[in-house]
Amino acid sequence: MKTAVVLGADTQLGLSLVKKLLNLNLTVYAGSEIELQITHPNLVDSFLNINDEKSIESFYDLIRDSEQSISYYFNLINYMDLESLSETTIASLNKHYLINAAHSIYALSLAKPFFEFEDTVIFNLLGITSLNGYPDSLGYVMSKHALKGGIECLKVEWEREKYQFVDLYFGAIDDSDWDKYENVFERDKMLSLEDVIYIIETIINSPTNLKFNNISFSSKSEVLNHGFRS
Repeated sequence: MKTAVVLGADTQLGLSLVKKLLNLNLTVYAGSEIELQITHPNLVDSFLNINDEKSIESFYDLIRDSEQSISYYFNLINYMDLESLSETTIASLNKHYLINAAHSIYALSLAKPFFEFEDTVIFNLLGITSLNGYPDSLGYVMSKHALKGGIECLKVEWEREKYQFVDLYFGAIDDSDWDKYENVFERDKMLSLEDVIYIIETIINSPTNLKFNNISFSSKSEVLNHGFRS
């Protein structure tokens, strides 16, 4: 039985993905700050504070103790607090950077001893915000660009191991992160959770000779372009 690791399993996307992976008969190590309320013999639901180095290390101790390798790694860590430029502070910039980039990359680097040579597939939720700039989102966009840079460095560092990196450049995904921005963004034009899970499942079920690198799917319109100015 293959093993998958999901960091950020307590997000709506993470929870949906965990359920799908279990349905695909995978053993799933889910790292989250809350209990997932899922009972399944193939699920290891472990507390993970991405801001705490010891917590990250303890998470991987569980995998080490099980003597399992990681076939699929999902980095779904995603902190987003949109604010106008006049409201942006050093503290908010740092928080975005530490969670979305520095700590996420550190967690990924610690997973390497459990990866399978040439076989492990590493999914990174980068989003179109790692490629472009958007209004009212300086801290978030900067952190996503930093995350992309860190992943590019790991690709070079691990070139000999031939892991498969699948970088997901999705448009806005309609989940609970947008609840606090009610009536600001057109959520009906965002990607649905079902859309994203379908894409990931398709990649997992594809023949092994097919290699995916950069996957880009946008929503029906560039809903982020309007920011709080709409």
